Amino acid sequence: MKGFKNIKKVLITGSTGFLGSELEKLLQTKYIVYGNSRTAIKKNNFKADLVNINDVKKIKENFNPDVIVHAAGIKDIKRCEDNIEYAKSLNATTVKNICKVFNNTKIIYISTDYVFSGS
Repeated sequence: MKGFKNIKKVLITGSTGFLGSELEKLLQTKYIVYGNSRTAIKKNNFKADLVNINDVKKIKENFNPDVIVHAAGIKDIKRCEDNIEYAKSLNATTVKNICKVFNNTKIIYISTDYVFSGS
């Protein structure tokens, strides 16, 4: 995270997933890192459903990060195709809620090439 001066606290959404857990390991050497997930709770991890804006507000009340790395979402293509509203809530509503609540916070959004064709 070069170029981010005075960054102290980083929140990683999807911190129990593969990408989130790897980012957490990498960033905790330089920053105070907190994670978020809907399921597992581990040290420095907030259990919250990012689809629920009240849960997102609680994260801000308890931990006001300097940067959010948004790595949460559903990657199961078949499940997304079979349940479009579910996929939309996890991959779009979460982004909307984070941006609305953390409107003055640097947000890094990580997506997948499965969403876009690349052309």
